[in-house]
Amino acid sequence: MSKFILINGPRRSGKDTARKFIDGMFPNGEVGYYRMGAVMRNGLNAMFDVPGARFHQLYETQKEDPSEEFFGLSGRDAQIELFSWLQKTFGDEILGMLAVRRMYRTGVAPITVIDVGRRSECIPIVRTFGRDNILLLRLARHGCVYNDGRECVDLSDVGVKHVDIDNKYDIELYEAQVTNAVGAFLNVDPRRAKPD
Repeated sequence: MSKFILINGPRRSGKDTARKFIDGMFPNGEVGYYRMGAVMRNGLNAMFDVPGARFHQLYETQKEDPSEEFFGLSGRDAQIELFSWLQKTFGDEILGMLAVRRMYRTGVAPITVIDVGRRSECIPIVRTFGRDNILLLRLARHGCVYNDGRECVDLSDVGVKHVDIDNKYDIELYEAQVTNAVGAFLNVDPRRAKPD
């Protein structure tokens, strides 16, 4: 059975960096990655038909700035509006249900890292793959707050183990916290994949 590492944290708290640390533990391709936001990104790109480089610019580097391409909305606001429609139409768990569907279609890596922003995204994953196969890493970083629709996810009532990690701007300490938590969950030495 595959194992799942859910990474939760506000913007700029170190989610991508944590994923890179986990990738570094397993250099043989055992780690897959699923980005919950990919559904929103792909949906916006399909709806607004913005060319690749310009879409990347609007969605990644200028996502707070209103643009003509999104008819006066910022990339972030367009994403929030799209999610609101999906949620209203299909229910709170829609992103999690789409994630599970995609994982079944494309296959699941032995270890799959998923960035999550809402509890409702996680419930279909827990229901499908089982609480004992899931670790929730909750990241915090001074000055980083949940202000974009994401939330600090709590799955303790459904039995999912979680580890809270405070990213204090010390990259080596942060890496040790992430790899030790993942190593303990997977019962592997967190340094096993590091080159000598």
